[in-house]
Formats: sequence, structure tokens, C-alpha cells
Amino acid sequence: MLASVLVVEYGDLADSWNLSIPYYANYLQDASLMFTTPSVPQRGLGNRVFNLFLGATVGGGSTVNGMAYVRGAKVDYDTWEEIGNRGWGWDELFKYFRKVPYPLLVGAVGRLG
Repeated sequence: MLASVLVVEYGDLADSWNLSIPYYANYLQDASLMFTTPSVPQRGLGNRVFNLFLGATVGGGSTVNGMAYVRGAKVDYDTWEEIGNRGWGWDELFKYFRKVPYPLLVGAVGRLG
């Protein structure tokens, strides 16, 4: 079965050099690329509410938060597959994870997978 997915992004494509360099977005000064929304009250912090910064550009939070890449836990992917999402398990996706450049772990892929 073939499926299509429509991805709707909030905002325009930001063609800025400081969004093209991973982690450099920490110095982002263009407020038009971000917006805030309040969190729910945080019970463990005295029910305080905090502003959450969200990306108002194609790429969303990944763009304005430094384009960090973190792979999920094996159990999460396997659970997705177990609840009916064939092909989304760890064993099927791992070959694609190996194709993602991971410059901070050069030489460690054999040890960490």
C-alpha cells in the first residue's frame, strides 16, 4: 500500500547563514523566525508556567534549536512497529540511521551502533 504524507510547516523558508550552521542558531536574533506559547503549569516547579520557543520557519524547532540529531531508543521504534506500523521497527530503520552523518561519533559507530 502506498501512502502520501502532507507536511505543513508554520512560516516561510528562512535562507539565512546562521540557520545553516548546526548550533549557530543559538545566536539567532531574528524574532520573526520564532514565536512563543505558554507551557502547562509545571507541578514540580510550583505550578509555574514557562514560555516555549517554537520555530516559525520551514524546519520548525529543528531549525531554530540548532539542528541537533538524536536517535531514539530501540524500544520506541519496536513499539511503533508492534502497534501496526510495519517497517518502523529498529531492525528495519537501523540501516537508514547508519547513513546519517554523525560527526561527533566518528569511529564510535561500531561501538554504539
